[in-house]
Amino acid sequence: MGNYFENVVVPDASAEEAPRLAAHGLDWLVAEGIVHREAVAGCVFGAPAGHLPGPHWAPAVTDPRIEPLGGVAVHAGPWVSHAIPVESRYVICPHCAAPTRSATDDGTPVKEVWDLFGPAFEVWEKTGAAMVPCGACGRTGDVAAWRWSDDDLVLAHLGFAFWDWPDLAPEFVAEFGKVLGGGRLIRMGGKL
Repeated sequence: MGNYFENVVVPDASAEEAPRLAAHGLDWLVAEGIVHREAVAGCVFGAPAGHLPGPHWAPAVTDPRIEPLGGVAVHAGPWVSHAIPVESRYVICPHCAAPTRSATDDGTPVKEVWDLFGPAFEVWEKTGAAMVPCGACGRTGDVAAWRWSDDDLVLAHLGFAFWDWPDLAPEFVAEFGKVLGGGRLIRMGGKL
């Protein structure tokens, strides 16, 4: 069966502004009745607790006939957000913009690339800093500055993970994006 998720990520929020924006975003979700304020353990993955659906969750989703079964996790700090499966074929250097092949045409991960980036992701999530060298220009760059070709993997300091909710409505996401500062949003999802 499995669990579904949809992440709303604010990739350009700084480490300093992420806690304030996360609190503001949660306040708005609570005020709109989308979620309850109290954090509850066991309703989300990848976080100690989440916020269960509130009495007015329906406007947030495309199909209000399907009731959410999980909660919403608020991530305010180093977070590696990725779709499942990650389908990006390239990761792009922040210095020279050279693409490095991360998967073959049939979607098979390129082992050497994942052996380099995987440990860096773990360090970045714990510390907020990790460096990765570029095979093309030889310069080392912050792993969070590298871009994945399909925006299905991003390192960010701010995001919200909706676990076992119906698909989020585009209108809701657009309004939520304004609440979160009006910057670039990346949506991604998948199934565990």
